[in-house]
Amino acid sequence: MDYQSAFNTVFGILLGLVVWLVKVIWDSSEESKDKIKDFYEKMHSDFVKRDDFKESMSEVKTMLNKILDKLDLKQDK
Repeated sequence: MDYQSAFNTVFGILLGLVVWLVKVIWDSSEESKDKIKDFYEKMHSDFVKRDDFKESMSEVKTMLNKILDKLDLKQDK
């Protein structure tokens, strides 16, 4: 085996390792993108939107104010 054949063999093996490493990194990147996409979709379905929360809290505050007013009236008697 001459030097050119040895060089071609070693170069081919190294190139194969580099290609394999790039493929592993690419697959990992794609998997991370999928996880982020799934999380984003889950976030929109599971968490309360800000406007909905504000509206609900407004209703709760109104009810609490009514209760406090009634308590004040009871205390005055």
